[in-house]
Amino acid sequence: MSIYPKKVTKNENVIIHLRFENPDNKFEIIKYRLLISNPNEDIIYSKQDTFILGSDIDKYVKQLYHSIFITDEFMPGKYKVIFYLTCRGVKVQSVTKDNDFFLVENISIVHKNDNIELINNSKEKVECYLYKNSDNQKTKIILNELEKIIIDNSYKFIEYGNNKIIPICPKNKMCYIKNPDIRIKNDELINIDDEKKITINKKDLKRFKNMINFNVKSKVDKKLCDLDLIYDLNNDR
Repeated sequence: MSIYPKKVTKNENVIIHLRFENPDNKFEIIKYRLLISNPNEDIIYSKQDTFILGSDIDKYVKQLYHSIFITDEFMPGKYKVIFYLTCRGVKVQSVTKDNDFFLVENISIVHKNDNIELINNSKEKVECYLYKNSDNQKTKIILNELEKIIIDNSYKFIEYGNNKIIPICPKNKMCYIKNPDIRIKNDELINIDDEKKITINKKDLKRFKNMINFNVKSKVDKKLCDLDLIYDLNNDR
């Protein structure tokens, strides 16, 4: 079995890959069971199936994939994946059973005066990277079980889980990004979806050009938002 990614946050999928082999020269009847337990050891997913595993001159291979979508209902922590099959009355466990798990990670960001508090909501440690700007200079930190730490407000982004990067932005401010569907050609804005031009005056065009990819401000330029040139990120954190 293989599980990817091993670390996720909400609104992502975990893919569980099952690989069956038959090295013999005759068909086999296979029954398998796949279970997932949450950090409280409650079973939150159960699947079983029976099929015929064929034969070949070499070994016969069958591969199956199960996709698990991580919603808000998934509590942070370790999810164990339990798999076994039966064939000819014999129970066979996963050869990777010691590594059959995935982690759902969640970090709360709380602004306190001139500092920022990071809270690990999981009983598993979380590896994070902090960025002071949008280049590749980063600081690695480890948040232990349910740990809270204080960092200074010079850090602008945090990365964890499945390489998820989010801006560290107070709730009373707006975080927004440039619309990636928009390109500039000959001093005109083009929406690549329909190749239509977006009408905008020279002053606003200049402001859009000079805008960095990620922005944090108390007030967002409403006109640029109305034109769908920038997207508010507050609802995605």
